[in-house]
Amino acid sequence: EKWRKRRKILTPTFHFNVLEEFVDSFVEHTDRLVESLKSGAES
Repeated sequence: EKWRKRRKILTPTFHFNVLEEFVDSFVEHTDRLVESLKSGAES
């Protein structure tokens, strides 16, 4: 029962339309992370 209540609360948070708004931010931060990892690998 606890699981059902929590799922009901959280499910709208991860709906595709909501997540779509964050795609640009995800891409930007992923690019930064990749560049940082590349720099660390070269040193």
